[in-house]
Amino acid sequence: MRKGSNFGVLILLLSFSACINLKNAPQQEEIVDGNAALENVQVPQDWIFQELTDSPELEMGWAAEWQTAALVDLVKETLIYNADLQVAQSRVEASQQGLTIARSRMLPLIGGMANYSREFVNSANTALGLGSISWEADLWGKLRYGKKGAETNILAQSYAQEKMQQVIAAAVGKAYYTAICLNLQ
Repeated sequence: MRKGSNFGVLILLLSFSACINLKNAPQQEEIVDGNAALENVQVPQDWIFQELTDSPELEMGWAAEWQTAALVDLVKETLIYNADLQVAQSRVEASQQGLTIARSRMLPLIGGMANYSREFVNSANTALGLGSISWEADLWGKLRYGKKGAETNILAQSYAQEKMQQVIAAAVGKAYYTAICLNLQ
């Protein structure tokens, strides 16, 4: 009797430990202010993460004074039919589906099965139904941090896609003006 009550107390304590608030990752201000990964290691300032807001925004008007209607049409057509951009778009979509999967892992899992059979010889009917419910308690934050990682992956893939668009547009512009210069020679 004593062992059963100890086991019940252990299960109860583990259930309540899922409610413990886990330590969040340090924010940029904390990293810059503290500037120490470990107590005996000093991190150089140029290694510290710079926010993406410091980088220039994606603007397709980077060469507005040199644009011609033909160049604009070429850039638009290239952005539509470029295979690398289509792959980048599918990576963004896959990342969004990964977030959906990460969110679903935080919910209870409900399953069921049903079976029915009938024997014609004996006129016997057999029915069977089974059900199950399971839920993983996020004791150490694995599921929460998995969801946060999936959200970050979406941002990374979207940023990569935008920058790829800019690189491709620049390459088309360079090729266009190179062809014009060669025709003039």
